[in-house]
Amino acid sequence: MKKKLFWGLLGVFLGISLLAAVAGNLNLAYIAGTYNLYVLDLNNFKFIARLPLSSPAKDIAILPEGTFAYLAHPDTGSVSRINTSKLRVSKKIKVGVTCANLAMNTRGSRLLVSDTNGKNKVVAIDTLTDKVVGTAMVGITPNDVIVSLDDKFAFVANSGSRTISRIRLSDYKVLDDLPIGQNPQYLAVNPDNSYLVCPCYSSDDAYIIKTKDFALQKVLNKLEGPSDAAFDPWGKYLFITSYWGYKLKVFTADNLKLYREISLKGKPSRVLVNPNRKHIYVILDDHRLQVINLQNFALERQISFPENIYALVIRK
Repeated sequence: MKKKLFWGLLGVFLGISLLAAVAGNLNLAYIAGTYNLYVLDLNNFKFIARLPLSSPAKDIAILPEGTFAYLAHPDTGSVSRINTSKLRVSKKIKVGVTCANLAMNTRGSRLLVSDTNGKNKVVAIDTLTDKVVGTAMVGITPNDVIVSLDDKFAFVANSGSRTISRIRLSDYKVLDDLPIGQNPQYLAVNPDNSYLVCPCYSSDDAYIIKTKDFALQKVLNKLEGPSDAAFDPWGKYLFITSYWGYKLKVFTADNLKLYREISLKGKPSRVLVNPNRKHIYVILDDHRLQVINLQNFALERQISFPENIYALVIRK
């Protein structure tokens, strides 16, 4: 009853609070939950808005200017376009059978969507027209997709075929399929665009792949169920979540040596670094978000949600 009252009162102040925050150019986090999209003020870590969703959302992407966000709905095979200032669904885009994960190119002109459940493809959406403008047939059960920082290639982690596909974005042609470990998860590209990281959950390792020639550079072992990876914006550290180890493993990004391990209060599924507030955000699989100081790696706070949360993006 108290939770319902809290979220009901929050909805009353939705319009005023959200518009004021956007007008004030605050750092806002848009967080995809099972049946809600939450907006969190990252300056004071207070909820300022919530948008109920008609179907569960698994991933979220946002335009560089922050005007629209996109949610992937696996159950309906569609993508919702969200007006971030008004927090309203402005359009639903039908993509395929199961929309798993999203990736935006650096210019914000293309949204890539991985479609699993037997379709094994990645589709490209023009963000100006909301039309599908390209399709690439990839490996079995594509999971995550990411775009290189020069916008030339997309990389897709295929959990069923244990491969990474490289797609040329000028014509959406699959150029290569590189064998990797078991159950590849979420991908990350380092800030100088020189290598790609692919954690493989079931084989407890992460594959480091050179982006220039798409060749294996190194394998990091004994990661205890790695599920996600992220870099700090200066390219000093690589962060890999250890699901079964209840840890965030920190590697030096230049030589890929283990620097330290940060103990967490739950099983981590996703990680994101915010350069503006100098924080690391770790999503746990039990409805919680942990905030870690990027400078001293200390746990600063923990935020609870009434449901599972799956992904977040930051409007800067």
